[in-house]
Amino acid sequence: MIISLNPIVFALGPLAVPWSGLLALVGLGLAIGLSLRALDRAQLDGAKLGRKRALDALVWALPAGLLCARVVHVLEYWDFYLTRAGELWQLNLDGLSLWGGLLGGLAIGAARLKRDPLKRRRILDTIVPYVALGIAVGRVGMFLDGHGQGLPSNLRWATMYSNPLAASPDFSVARHPAQLYDALIVLALGGLVLGVPRRAPAGSRFAVFLVGYGVARLALGAVRLDPTFLFGLQIEQLLALVAVACGVVFGMRPLLGGMGQLSVRLFTRPGCHLCEQAQADLAALQRRVPHTVEIVDISGDPVLEQRYGERVPVVSVGEREYAAPLNRATLERALRTAHVA
Repeated sequence: MIISLNPIVFALGPLAVPWSGLLALVGLGLAIGLSLRALDRAQLDGAKLGRKRALDALVWALPAGLLCARVVHVLEYWDFYLTRAGELWQLNLDGLSLWGGLLGGLAIGAARLKRDPLKRRRILDTIVPYVALGIAVGRVGMFLDGHGQGLPSNLRWATMYSNPLAASPDFSVARHPAQLYDALIVLALGGLVLGVPRRAPAGSRFAVFLVGYGVARLALGAVRLDPTFLFGLQIEQLLALVAVACGVVFGMRPLLGGMGQLSVRLFTRPGCHLCEQAQADLAALQRRVPHTVEIVDISGDPVLEQRYGERVPVVSVGEREYAAPLNRATLERALRTAHVA
């Protein structure tokens, strides 16, 4: 298959905008816009997840992802930059590593959401299909102008580029359209995670995507042109291995946490009807989130009286305390947060 499309969408003086650059921006915009809309609709225990925390994480994740993407690319082609140090600061799409940016941005974004582990998992579950869509759109852009073409191939769908401005390594050899393979895989994973049942533990969608895309990138290394970096693997394959390991741990943590029971302390005083209701709600939640409850009467203990006083009932779960008013939804959220923290 011969691709004769002009890789330059439009030019403004010395600025030429290729399909890869344009669709990378479109993909990023779609991922952010659709994710924010989905977060506005999503709810956790009757309250919207909201966009404020997500936007705060995004403000940090984008520059961190860009920096990591550049660093990983430079490490990948270290021998090239060793003699061309002046080009280290020239940022362009083919000078960035998708996996470096993806993992770097996710790590920083997740760190900004660490205060509420359950909400972090829900946010990641909500945005991951749109992240997949954004990646796929960017990969299509790379295909249109020749960036990221794979090894030579005689398959019927192997591609050659005829336009001299294309970024293909050559113009007479049919090669694997590795960019399209990547786009199709990530789109399929985006659809797959949408099918993960809502009753699945928080974080399951994100874990499935991370493991699936990591395994796919490992396999795609067989048809990509990227140089080997360590142990016969490309640097993005090594990052994909890290992603698979993180995805497995992230996905299994709620299940492993659920094998043990949480220790909950309920601080009460005699004649407190709200305390009785909190105790009843905790008992009702026993099957859904296994836990043990220690009832602590603060009356007669001057230290506890001074600390809790009229705040009772107070529920202590792990290192966090929840004071009145309490309801069953709040208590369930507290228990589940402690399970995944």
